[in-house]
Amino acid sequence: MNVSVYKKVGLNTFYQLMGRFVTALVGLLTTRLITSHFGLEGYGEYQTVIAFVTLFWVLTDFGFNAIAVREMAASEDEAKDYYSALISLRVGLGALVMALAWLILLFLPYSALVKNAIVIGAVTIFFQSLMGIGNAAFQLRLKYGFQLLSNTLGSLVSLGMFVYVIFSDQGLIGLAVAFTSGSIVMGLVNLYLAKRLIRARLLVNNKVRYLLKETLPFGLVLLLSLLTTKIDAILLSVLNLNTITNESAVGIYNLSYKL
Repeated sequence: MNVSVYKKVGLNTFYQLMGRFVTALVGLLTTRLITSHFGLEGYGEYQTVIAFVTLFWVLTDFGFNAIAVREMAASEDEAKDYYSALISLRVGLGALVMALAWLILLFLPYSALVKNAIVIGAVTIFFQSLMGIGNAAFQLRLKYGFQLLSNTLGSLVSLGMFVYVIFSDQGLIGLAVAFTSGSIVMGLVNLYLAKRLIRARLLVNNKVRYLLKETLPFGLVLLLSLLTTKIDAILLSVLNLNTITNESAVGIYNLSYKL
């Protein structure tokens, strides 16, 4: 391995670490702002929205990127076909899972306020799926600097919205809008930057079936693994609790988990 390869790997690793740092720092700042202004109950309501929405993020991933990038890296001639298949799968699955989340929400015992906030927050499911399209291109071309740029822009927009919403006392709906705004920015920026690396289009081709078949075992393992880290807050938000409200339980649990 020559020096240029070491440099490229090291630089892209640094970009990934910085991206994690930025999103974690913004997450801690918003947590501090929300808990200070809305208290435990308000924070618990907000985390109920986040827990429900992010549970469905798992369904839009399903390991498609890992298989698609492997195949694109193996054959540059077929890279555009696989990337087009990935775009089709992620756009279609993102829309389908978002609709599924809205449907399931109808049968859950949340208040009207929490349900309305979740309807807004569920839009992030679609844009999270779009983010995966860009991330595949960044991984293929080793351009994680683009991912860092996208994460930073989205995080700053989200933080700015949170500050505005909190100090103008917009409530839970405003918090849901602020949360959603960051995902929208990240999704759109990811797509824009990805077009500079590999050009493809929304196209259903024979690679779609191949990706579905190859991804299924990997996706099921990933799904079950990630569900174990997401389902706990959902259970706390719907179970009958004797000595504490559901919102308080979710608030206490998620605050401890975040730290």
